[in-house]
Amino acid sequence: DDLNWALQKSDLGIWCKTIHSGKEQWDRDEALARFRELTKGSRDGKRGVLIATDVASRGLDIPGVALVVIYDFGRALHSGQNGGVESYVHRIGRTGRAGKSGRAFTLFTRRDCGAWE
Repeated sequence: DDLNWALQKSDLGIWCKTIHSGKEQWDRDEALARFRELTKGSRDGKRGVLIATDVASRGLDIPGVALVVIYDFGRALHSGQNGGVESYVHRIGRTGRAGKSGRAFTLFTRRDCGAWE
């Protein structure tokens, strides 16, 4: 939610929402619907950023996602039902679907060194 707030307050013109288990289902559904619209191509030129926990790592297919950024590597590696590498791969697998190219970046800090082991 902090990253969401910072992006909304910036002058970048980015539409941004969060989805996580602390949000009501209707709020998550609304955010996903708008994000899907933006990934298809927004008429007003806006770009969409969806900040999500593992709630979005499985079961969602949103064509047009061109970039996934993992900003909490340690949590990404140790969360999810199965945890480990499988959870991480599912997170970065949200991009580059259906034969389209995509990118995934992982922000890795000193704090994350122990997570890799």
